[in-house]
Amino acid sequence: MNDRPPKPPPIAEAIHWVSRITSVALVMLLPILGGRWLDDRWKTQHWALIGLVVGLLVGLMQLLAIAKEAGKRNAGKRNGPARDASRTTPGSPTQSSATQSGPTSNQPTSADTPPAARDANDSRP
Repeated sequence: MNDRPPKPPPIAEAIHWVSRITSVALVMLLPILGGRWLDDRWKTQHWALIGLVVGLLVGLMQLLAIAKEAGKRNAGKRNGPARDASRTTPGSPTQSSATQSGPTSNQPTSADTPPAARDANDSRP
């Protein structure tokens, strides 16, 4: 038996993320609007600024919580099958020097140089 729940359809996942982003935006925006309303009602000038600070702090806390949860959810996806050592790029530390192909120095070869640069470096008359 498979203990995993079925994967939700892509539209359900998209709606989930849209709702999260919308909630973060509202958490940041509503305190500012509420502070501005209080400033207009009481003829003050500091509530909108307080709303801005509170909205940003609470919104950032919510964003960090969302990122932490998404990181936990994706942790299993990142720890997939081990990478094949034979698929490393030439010159990488995991590949032995006996199996490396190409020049042994760090100087680029003419194959690495674009044709325009080869023509510019050509010192023939």
